[in-house]
Amino acid sequence: MPNYLGDEKLLYLQTKYNYGKLNKGQDFCEHFEFYDAAEKKLTENKLIKEVSEQILKGLCYVYRERVKDNFIGDICNYLYYWLGVILLDKLSTRSLFHKVILELFDILTYDKKIICTAPNYNIDEHNFENIKLFFDYSEDYDTYKHDISDNNTPCNKNYMKYLQNYVDTYKIFQGECSNVQNRNAYCDAFKEYFAKKDPYLLSNWINMLEEKEEEAKEEAETEPVREKQVKVDKGVLDTHQSHHQYLDGAAGLQLDNRSTEGTESAVTPYPLPDSADEGRSNGTIISTSCVGLTGFLFLLYKVNKKITLK
Repeated sequence: MPNYLGDEKLLYLQTKYNYGKLNKGQDFCEHFEFYDAAEKKLTENKLIKEVSEQILKGLCYVYRERVKDNFIGDICNYLYYWLGVILLDKLSTRSLFHKVILELFDILTYDKKIICTAPNYNIDEHNFENIKLFFDYSEDYDTYKHDISDNNTPCNKNYMKYLQNYVDTYKIFQGECSNVQNRNAYCDAFKEYFAKKDPYLLSNWINMLEEKEEEAKEEAETEPVREKQVKVDKGVLDTHQSHHQYLDGAAGLQLDNRSTEGTESAVTPYPLPDSADEGRSNGTIISTSCVGLTGFLFLLYKVNKKITLK
């Protein structure tokens, strides 16, 4: 099935890739100047060791990318929203999450210069989730535009459900933020993240999908049957070849179907039984043998007769 949108396609989304890099993180940043200060800040906020280590590995990844001059433009936004998800879940005082992120960004420096700055919105624990959703949906816009190019594009249940959440949220805030008098922080983010993006596509991609099972699974189920049939056919072929070789070997003959001018083939090969007469002998073999034997006896008789006369 061409362009089937399943779990594997979800992994190709830009957000999945970048958040995955932060989740994996990198090690061996202990000797860099930011590390001790960041670790101390996390300890002050009473985060358990496992959470602190995860955050430090994410910071290490961003730092190393900066050192290698392999810096992705939006990686700082990814870092902000990635940290926000962790801190809102793990901090005892949720309202401090934005303050802690800003402090970590101030600590994360390279060559005495701050590497990242936070998004310029009034983000709090109440609107964070929606603003993050705006950012993620806008980041994956180009991928969706490429993958969902036709009506009835096939997808699985997980893909449909994942995209449905973004489309539904987008449509809610599209109506709310269309009012120019609405000055909420999330509307500022909405307008910026979706600027120069087609609102029709953002609202209707879900209607261009058709949930169905991947045909490849059905083909995979029939493959063992096909493979078995190939083996059976090959077995029949091998049996015929072995039978042919056995007949030739028993007679001490080599097959030669070539003919010379004015003569017949020097050797007539033993024919394989026809499918209709399989298991029965062909009388031609016996007749040829008998004629050959008679000729030989006749010649022997002539020789003996000449010897006797002498």
